[in-house]
Amino acid sequence: MNFRLLAIGVALVGAGRLPAAPAERKTFQFGDFTIEAPDGDEPYVEALAVQLADFKLPPPPAPPTLKLSWDDLDRRRDYFLGRIAAQLGLARPTALMASAYDGALKARRVVAPRAPAAVLRRFVLYRGSAWTDLIASGEAVPGDAGPDGAGERSFDFDLRRNLAGEGGRLQSPEVSAQIEAAWQGIKWPVRISEGGGAAPDADAAESLARLRKFYISWSNEVLADTLRTEVHAVLREAVEAGVVWQYLTSKDRRWFCEGVAGYVADRIIAGEVGNAEARLYRDLDLELKSHARLVPQIDLEGWPAVEDSGKPAGRVEVDAANEAFATKVIASVCAKHGDALLPALFQQIGRTPREKASMATVFKAFKRLTGEDLRTYLPKAPAKA
Repeated sequence: MNFRLLAIGVALVGAGRLPAAPAERKTFQFGDFTIEAPDGDEPYVEALAVQLADFKLPPPPAPPTLKLSWDDLDRRRDYFLGRIAAQLGLARPTALMASAYDGALKARRVVAPRAPAAVLRRFVLYRGSAWTDLIASGEAVPGDAGPDGAGERSFDFDLRRNLAGEGGRLQSPEVSAQIEAAWQGIKWPVRISEGGGAAPDADAAESLARLRKFYISWSNEVLADTLRTEVHAVLREAVEAGVVWQYLTSKDRRWFCEGVAGYVADRIIAGEVGNAEARLYRDLDLELKSHARLVPQIDLEGWPAVEDSGKPAGRVEVDAANEAFATKVIASVCAKHGDALLPALFQQIGRTPREKASMATVFKAFKRLTGEDLRTYLPKAPAKA
């Protein structure tokens, strides 16, 4: 989810010319607030500080209305568990699938994300094109993501990038704390009117009005995006529980289990809300594109099972990429052979006792059904040293 302030009136124009050296800036501290401003613009700093002393965020927005929500998953529990079971070649959901579904749904209700609670603490005053000059000078400014398609610069806040790092996935229960931390990482731009057209207190008031509007719009988008992600996660966890506890517990299982879980969750959601709306719950094409640079690091067959993976530094992003490409593998084989392939495949796999089954069992079953080698659908693994 990428929320652009350009849509609500914050356009910082200055493209198409050579960048000037940024003006000298001073940093002022007023209690918890930090204000950066060009040298000589102290009256604007003071006006902003005075208004910040009494500024309050509006009440948190009401929970968004989704086409497929937690309430729907709760109310139609048996239906969704039945859909999952059918895709796994089962006549009915297993007790462990139902337990995973109920546990995931309950946990996500307890740790439901909330809108930010505190007012922003960091502000930057600028004149004219000074903001783009600042970016062009090489300074990292949270919230700036480069020129848009029209060549203009706009303040941009990318939820996924700011919350969990590039390519990260939203994870409860940390999500509310991550939202708060990401919110406090923003430097809010306060534009000073050129030519003395507005008094300092008017510029400050206009900027804080934009901040209030942004808070409402951004919070609505954050909550809706996060809740959709969690709906997908509940379904995914139930699918994976069905695969693991009914068919496959071997150490080499992870990519297949994750891929099936992601794909089945995707298809169930698309069946309920339509393909276009389903992309708001999970946009696999966008994920694959964002992870393209990680392809040399992807080795699905060597992806360790969760219980063996630990949490090494830098692994979160690679795991997210692995999950996306694993889902793509399952999506590709089902696109070619039809969704009836999955239940047939699991019925073949189920001929081998779970404690003896491995990915070799899966490969043999796939070959028997399709005449193809499932490995040919995997991204090319890196060369072994």
